[in-house]
Amino acid sequence: MLGGGSSLLILGFIASGAFALGRRFREYSIATAIVYFVTCVVTFGYVSRVGAGAPTPWLGLVERVMIYSYLAWIAVLAAGLLRRDRAGGGSPRRADG
Repeated sequence: MLGGGSSLLILGFIASGAFALGRRFREYSIATAIVYFVTCVVTFGYVSRVGAGAPTPWLGLVERVMIYSYLAWIAVLAAGLLRRDRAGGGSPRRADG
């Protein structure tokens, strides 16, 4: 249950952040969301096998692709926001803030 909830939140983060930068980042966000969703579906397919103590070949690799795709998305978002801020394209800041 917690895994499904956190996966939905992460997909929501990607969907809302997709509009933070530009068209290329939006396309990258869509690709990341697709990879994340597919690997979530595959991972949740292993739930019954994990519960039964059965072998779960490739589960570790699938989980790593799932989480690292999201972490890479965060890194690209951060780099894009830093670049935009340094170029003066960010929102104005308050002097006392």
